[in-house]
Amino acid sequence: MRQAGRVFPLAIALAAHVRAEDSVTTPVTTPVTENPETSLQSARTLLTAPPPQAPLALPPKAKALPRYDLAAYEAAIILACGTGWYWLDKKTNQPDWDNPSFASRFDGDAWRLDNNSFGVNFVGHPLTGALSYSVARAHRLEPWSAFAFAFGTSLGWELGIEFKEKVSTNDVIVTGPSGVPVGEVVYKAGVEVLDALYPDDGVPEAAVNRWRRAEVSLEAGALLSSPAGAGDAESLRSRVEMVWLPGYRTSGDAARWFGQVEVASIAVDVPRTSQGAGFDAEASVVLAGYQAQHYDGDGLGRRGWSVMAGTPFGYRYRASSDQGFRELLATLRMPGLLAAVAFDEPGFRAEVQLEAHVDFAGISAPAYAQWAATHLDLVGKSILRREGYFYGFGPSATARVVVGSGPFEVTGEASALALRSIDGMDRAQEALQVDERARAGVFEAAVRASWALPWTGLRPFVRGAWSRWSSVVDGNASLLASDRATAGVQLTF
Repeated sequence: MRQAGRVFPLAIALAAHVRAEDSVTTPVTTPVTENPETSLQSARTLLTAPPPQAPLALPPKAKALPRYDLAAYEAAIILACGTGWYWLDKKTNQPDWDNPSFASRFDGDAWRLDNNSFGVNFVGHPLTGALSYSVARAHRLEPWSAFAFAFGTSLGWELGIEFKEKVSTNDVIVTGPSGVPVGEVVYKAGVEVLDALYPDDGVPEAAVNRWRRAEVSLEAGALLSSPAGAGDAESLRSRVEMVWLPGYRTSGDAARWFGQVEVASIAVDVPRTSQGAGFDAEASVVLAGYQAQHYDGDGLGRRGWSVMAGTPFGYRYRASSDQGFRELLATLRMPGLLAAVAFDEPGFRAEVQLEAHVDFAGISAPAYAQWAATHLDLVGKSILRREGYFYGFGPSATARVVVGSGPFEVTGEASALALRSIDGMDRAQEALQVDERARAGVFEAAVRASWALPWTGLRPFVRGAWSRWSSVVDGNASLLASDRATAGVQLTF
């Protein structure tokens, strides 16, 4: 259950391990001598000819074959490292050794929700899954094959190596699947950087066949209200989007289906207030979908539209006290539905993106303290007693709207999540006196107004944000709210 929680992430070095494309060698030709009159006529032709039109996409380069053998070899190394730690660090792992029967691992009786720490379950395991996935992608495996490697590695650990423990249902659900959005972002970022630094033929494929946007912002202001009072507030935010569809949002027409996880993004927020600090990150991909567009021109004179529909998949982790209470939220957003529309006219632009998922999550429940204070004689869920969070399933939805005119832009974002606890699967289910039911909901919204400074890539802005965190544990309810207002500057490149 404590699967390789300390395995370090390989980050961009994973993509550097194996080049994704083969080099294209330019043939050497022998110069031909021409007479002066012919050379002069050739020069006139070159000077008067119209400039060549940039193609929508570069021709695809020859692809090297995937190395399943090397991917399997390195997956075995990952398991071997985890196994060594598991048996050497007995002080950490031995408390979970309950020695279930072999048959119970396969008939479902030993499948339980573990009660490990939030960091082990929702940092260590996703990073392990991302490591297995990224290694496979670096060896040129397609996303679906890479997921099979990540999921198989995790399942092999739970069923085989951790034979002295009950099978951790939450680890099986989280480890391999969360490796897809996290690992794909790492892999794509690595390839983007390597192609920009070491283009095979003098023209990076990223310059034509890939679209990317990166934003970094720094803001400061006031925490207007929170359960612990008001105070100051600061935040460092970043967001990277990568779309590997040729000609995406450039001049031209396109209509295509895609199914190789061509769309990926990651957003990171590091907030700090007078009440505390935190960390919030979300990786998201679109597994498959349809995209169409029609654009004429570029820059301020661009005119056209783009639409996308697909299957989004993501993982979010938040651990924070910046809103005046302990927030723990890690949610695997199962494959859902996405619709995105962008519209451009000279002097006006608009974007709308909507997503819907069913989530599996671990989330803290502030209302549990009230329940525990009035039920001192009862033994409830071990994960709530030990770690202060519970496991749940529920729907989630996000919306993002951007409207701009000239240098001015207004962005609105909102997200909602509602979870209900999973009962009857506690690791110590036989020892419980009551399996208390828990619910939790999170609603977040923000509005930002900004304006671009010409030629700089800088965009000053003002921003307002609202958060509502509700929880109910067997009739004991809690609603925690916080509001903040900030101003800052964003750099886009």
